[in-house]
Amino acid sequence: MGPARFHRATESLTEKDLALFTSCPACRTGNSKKQPVPGSAATRSTLFAFRLHTDTTGVIRPSTPSGYNRVLFVVDDVSRWIFVRLLKSASKVEVAAALLSILLEDAGDARVLRTQVFRSDNDTEFINSAVTSLLVEAGIRHEKSCP
Repeated sequence: MGPARFHRATESLTEKDLALFTSCPACRTGNSKKQPVPGSAATRSTLFAFRLHTDTTGVIRPSTPSGYNRVLFVVDDVSRWIFVRLLKSASKVEVAAALLSILLEDAGDARVLRTQVFRSDNDTEFINSAVTSLLVEAGIRHEKSCP
């Protein structure tokens, strides 16, 4: 419907009817370019290191002089602090060892694992026996996102 046809179609409407016609919630949603970002997540943790999000990068070229060519990122849900470990490969043993060092590091001198939830994607570096046994031993629940 072009502007002229719209104007003719709405001439007989009262101002109140016109306001309802042009500002209904469905029209605003349909005409918006993108949805507003929610103010806060409903499941956000309130304790440091309670929930950790993690992922690894692909192969980085060129690798470092020491031979590291991947990066493991672990992000705390509350503070958004980012823990970073360089990896020489994405082998399950190396990823599990790097995760363990991060989990122990965030607990401080007490060496008590406060992490209760561990979130990752469904990639093979986190879905394997080494990482699973590490998380089960520590009593940490593993949440997986969509692939």
